[in-house]
Amino acid sequence: MIIKGAVNLRGIWKSLEVGVENLIRFNHVAKRTFGVLSLISIAVGFLGCMYCPSPPPPLPSLLYIYYTGTGTPSATMQQHLAPLNLDFQSSTTLPDDLSDYDVIIVYSPNLGASEGARLGAFVDAGGGVALIEATPFYMGLANIASWFGASGYTNAGICTPALVVIDDPFSTGFSVGDEVAKSSCSYGGSAAIINLVPTATLVAAWTPPGDQAFSFVHEYGDGRVYYHAQFGGEYPSENSWDLFLGGIRWLLGQVEL
Repeated sequence: MIIKGAVNLRGIWKSLEVGVENLIRFNHVAKRTFGVLSLISIAVGFLGCMYCPSPPPPLPSLLYIYYTGTGTPSATMQQHLAPLNLDFQSSTTLPDDLSDYDVIIVYSPNLGASEGARLGAFVDAGGGVALIEATPFYMGLANIASWFGASGYTNAGICTPALVVIDDPFSTGFSVGDEVAKSSCSYGGSAAIINLVPTATLVAAWTPPGDQAFSFVHEYGDGRVYYHAQFGGEYPSENSWDLFLGGIRWLLGQVEL
């Protein structure tokens, strides 16, 4: 019985040794398998990112400076600019830092010579500026003429049409002679810019006499300027807005004149 018991103990010990060896062998295999699977997972992830779509570029940033009088409200401007898919922001004052913006639209009598100088520096550095109606007059044309592109201001006659003077400006489809606005028939006329510098280009003019700008463009430094006299007036169609949107696209470099 003692010998038999000894034999059984040896058998049990042998079985335990085999079991431990199997566990060790399984552990090594599991580690190798896990390591391989991990490497495969990392490789698949890396290769997958090579074909991941790039994040979309940021939207062009546009700042609209307006006033709460009879000018175009912020919501109206945003609505008309919606087709351009912009990062639209608005304010009644010009911020100190303009570096975050691609284009600045100004329709306000509340900006003076100091704001005009800052806008000029913004254009010179590559920004785009659109001025509407009498805004350049309030800034002081003598102060901004170099970057704005003109030095004179007047009023168009009453019931005066504004006609396009070049074919297909800003890829809008307009032809020479197309009417885009009409000045008021009830008071002394709409804003008009005169004395354009040689490097400015007339886009639409109050007619007659034809030398009073309803719309023009000017390049200064690394940037661009667009002027637009009004939206519609006595002329109710969307032509004035269509021309304006073309001007903004030109400021953004999306179309050429």
